[in-house]
Amino acid sequence: IDDDSCSNGCIIAFCGDNILQGGLGEECDDGNTFDGDACTAACLSAFCGDGIVRVGVEDCDDGNDDDDDGCTNECVADRCGDGIISGVEECDDGPDNSDVNPDACRTTCNEAGCGDGVLDSGETCDDGNVDANDDCNPICEPSTCGDGFINADGGEICDDGDTNGTIFGRCNINCDGFVTMRIDMGTPDGGMMEMGPGPDMAVTPVDMGTPAPPPSSSGGGCAAGGAGGAGALFGMLLLGLRRRRD
Repeated sequence: IDDDSCSNGCIIAFCGDNILQGGLGEECDDGNTFDGDACTAACLSAFCGDGIVRVGVEDCDDGNDDDDDGCTNECVADRCGDGIISGVEECDDGPDNSDVNPDACRTTCNEAGCGDGVLDSGETCDDGNVDANDDCNPICEPSTCGDGFINADGGEICDDGDTNGTIFGRCNINCDGFVTMRIDMGTPDGGMMEMGPGPDMAVTPVDMGTPAPPPSSSGGGCAAGGAGGAGALFGMLLLGLRRRRD
């Protein structure tokens, strides 16, 4: 009997002797101990999921049934377009991946989005980039002053969005310069204080006029109080701006 533990040549049976010893648990024996063919080095029939890559048959074999870890359950290496989301892929719709259809998963397995050159839902323009210096801004809306993006090619030198032209922003409402504010100091001659211009909100004093005379003993302190109140308000404003600048 040649298929037991002792062959007809009186040699102790072993995996790789080219004799199938079923009683010893062998499923196959192709006369070698090469692990990449149909019969493994343990004399077991190779199959997808055994953790051994069968040369010329399997792309990979990671020994598990997880379909999205780089190697599918068919022992095929994951790739964009196989319909399985894996690795760094954001999406994968297989044959439905498209670089021209709106809202489709792209052929790079990236989600459709601003800058891909396709007008997707929620976009009013898409020029294939997210450059602020053109007619379509980085959120795929037409570039306008007040969108928060500086379109240098369009003549903008600043853009603070909703705060343009206000004390809370540095940019004017036309996006072509910085805010200059004139503040009424409450003096009788209409003295003014100018704030700006410039991105650092520098403060430049202008003619402040002659201070109001002190109140008479019979009159109220409204004039002095008004000027003093305006000065206090201005001091608080300067402090706030100085803190904002810092």
